[in-house]
Amino acid sequence: ALVNKNESLTNVQRFYYLKSALKGEAAHLLNSLEVTDANYNIAWNLLKERYENRKLIISTHIKSIFELPLVLKDSHKSLRSLIDNFNKHLRSLKNLELPTDKWDILLIYILVNKLDTTSKHEWEKSSVNNSDLPSLADLLKFLVDRCQILENMSGDDLSKQLLHKRSTMNHLAINNSTITKCPYCKGDHMLFRCSEFLKLSVPNRWNEVKKLKLCTNCFRSNHFNNECRGSYCRKCNRNHNTVLHNNSNDRSQADSTSSTAPKENPTLRRDTQEFRTQSQTHLVANTTETIITTHSFCPEKYVVLSTATINIKGEMGKLVSCRALLDSGSQSNFITAELVQKLGLTGSKINMEVSGVDKSTTNINKRVTTEISSLFNNFRHELGFLVLRDITGNVPINNIAIDNLKLPHDINLADHEFHISRKVDVLLGAGIFWNLLRIGQIKLSNHNAMLQKTVLGWVFAGSINCNTNDEVQALHSSNVDVQDQLEKFWSIEECEAQRDFTNEEIYCESHFTSTFKRDSNGRFVVRLPMRDN
Repeated sequence: ALVNKNESLTNVQRFYYLKSALKGEAAHLLNSLEVTDANYNIAWNLLKERYENRKLIISTHIKSIFELPLVLKDSHKSLRSLIDNFNKHLRSLKNLELPTDKWDILLIYILVNKLDTTSKHEWEKSSVNNSDLPSLADLLKFLVDRCQILENMSGDDLSKQLLHKRSTMNHLAINNSTITKCPYCKGDHMLFRCSEFLKLSVPNRWNEVKKLKLCTNCFRSNHFNNECRGSYCRKCNRNHNTVLHNNSNDRSQADSTSSTAPKENPTLRRDTQEFRTQSQTHLVANTTETIITTHSFCPEKYVVLSTATINIKGEMGKLVSCRALLDSGSQSNFITAELVQKLGLTGSKINMEVSGVDKSTTNINKRVTTEISSLFNNFRHELGFLVLRDITGNVPINNIAIDNLKLPHDINLADHEFHISRKVDVLLGAGIFWNLLRIGQIKLSNHNAMLQKTVLGWVFAGSINCNTNDEVQALHSSNVDVQDQLEKFWSIEECEAQRDFTNEEIYCESHFTSTFKRDSNGRFVVRLPMRDN
């Protein structure tokens, strides 16, 4: 509006500003208009005719206020989201010159009923002694203050969790650590931090560990090497401490001088990391055989799969636009690993096998949960997705000519570029597919295709005539490399590397081990550690 009223600009300049500010359906509406002085007013009137529906805009904002999600958990994040969304729609109604300042009683009732039980109780308690009716400003101030309180409390809870975690670590030290001093120089430090020990050559370090009868992995004396559950070498992933790592020549020499050093063994054993390293050595020869059959083929009809452009929520609440394939024949929803990384989603590790056509199987090792939403309305839905590297090839296989389809210009296409061969980021399965459909179909003449109305927009579906002279299909038959399957298994089972403790944490562990005792009730009693200053 500011650009439109700026008298220093020409209509051509205004038109350029207008087109640069549009995207999606609105931009598509003006694609046929050239940037000229005369066309600016035509473009402006087209947009006003399409989108300046005051009644619909007001109804949409009021409906959004009534349909604000319930706050199910006493959380500052949920409350802030409720406040922000409520204020957004209320400001829009004020800008439309509606008397929202007279709606306090109604808006308070709606907003309070969206709160969790604890927040409702606190609100009633804060206003019970007030004989006057509370205002909307009072409620919003109460909610902002409550968000601040909950946020401060969540910080305290985090500190308690960290304290509990460290306390648990100290309790475990009773069973796992009986040596608090260096067994090599008798100093007050661990062996892997001993400067005298680190001055030795790697073969001599192996010999010293053998003389001291220590585990070559964690440097403790209460178990054998093949029973150790500690972390492995960070350089080669073998079952020894990182300070004992050496190149292949020195390592062979060390292996010959130490019976406790790990040896190559092709059989499966508990030492999963060692087996993984060996499998990488012994399975190198297992190459993948691929048979490729290529031939020209042109079917009379080409079936177009239904796609839609949707918004998907990232880790920090940011919405990212992506392309979704609608598949009523899939029991699960899928998402590409590339999009998961872009969204910053962490997810959870799983071990699942998904079967497809001709009983072909794919192993899945990650699952994420996030929210999808429509570009054209308030539809939102939380879904679980299985993570794949690639869902399918480009859809469609080749670009499709749509000049003779005679698509209506007054509808919102779910995917404006459904005819362009592009990758798919998300697959929406049968669990959500039927909930997306709405009443409404448009048959396209001279084609076995139609437009189906959904909450994501109108999707193109069906088959069209094949106008290409030559289409190439490549059929691949592949024997899966055993090494790939093993790597997927290890990615599920692999534990995180153990981190190094600080000097203060080591002191706390030592202090606990040396001062704890049990009282007459069986409880642990330990002296509080105090700093020197």
